[in-house]
Amino acid sequence: AKADFNNVIKYNNKHVQARYYLALCYYLEANDETAITEFNNTIALDPDNKLAYYWRGVCYFNLAKDAEAERDFDKSL
Repeated sequence: AKADFNNVIKYNNKHVQARYYLALCYYLEANDETAITEFNNTIALDPDNKLAYYWRGVCYFNLAKDAEAERDFDKSL
């Protein structure tokens, strides 16, 4: 799936859904740092994407970055 999402991004680097689902793929692989980068890209393109804030918060929580996690959880509400 990551290869497919990367191909979409290659042709349209502003494709919000591809970036979001790529971030989720990284999260599912327990690659929280890279997932955060992709969630950052998603949020930059769609600042109202509450799910991106939620999942980025989960990644921050996994990395014991509690203040960042709390901030994102608040934004996800």
